[in-house]
Amino acid sequence: MAGGKQLTKDGLAWRVERAFKAAGLPTYDAYTLRHTFASIMDDQSVPHRTIADMMGHQDITTFERVYRHRLRPVITDTGDAMDEVWGSD
Repeated sequence: MAGGKQLTKDGLAWRVERAFKAAGLPTYDAYTLRHTFASIMDDQSVPHRTIADMMGHQDITTFERVYRHRLRPVITDTGDAMDEVWGSD
């Protein structure tokens, strides 16, 4: 809030860009920062309910459907596909 009023999307973007430039960092938009935040919290095993709460969502479905991006690969098939990569012994 600025002066008691809710920030507009453009107002937030301007403040974020200004803060990043002042810190000598490349600028990112709020959209990218939200996705990055959610992905890092998920990677650190923070419960999905907690992440959703921190992002202002009423339930976890928006977080899981929109914001969650796996940072580390997840192996779901350890059968023949792994044998093709490593060979079978």
